[in-house]
Amino acid sequence: MTTHQGTIPAPHGFFGLPSTRTGRVSTLSFLLALVLIVLLAAVPGFKTISIGSLNVVAMITFLVVATALVAGAIALIRDKERSWIVWLSTALPALLVGFELIEVLFGG
Repeated sequence: MTTHQGTIPAPHGFFGLPSTRTGRVSTLSFLLALVLIVLLAAVPGFKTISIGSLNVVAMITFLVVATALVAGAIALIRDKERSWIVWLSTALPALLVGFELIEVLFGG
């Protein structure tokens, strides 16, 4: 007779991990964006990597943040994802975009 040791499933809902693929993409993109932002702040010369007049690091960071925002919005709206990390990975990039938009519009 064998004993079966099952795994405890991760809780779903607000306190659980993302249960959908788009939720996981949003979370991983958000974590990658945080790593890139820390590297931009901590490593001297990292933000000056460019090809011609295009700042490569800034462009990659923007694309990763945009991916986290869009994937998080899709996960929350279409897939009914409710994980706290998906909410966080959607809300913080939305705030960053909002602050940048206010600065561009009002010249602050």
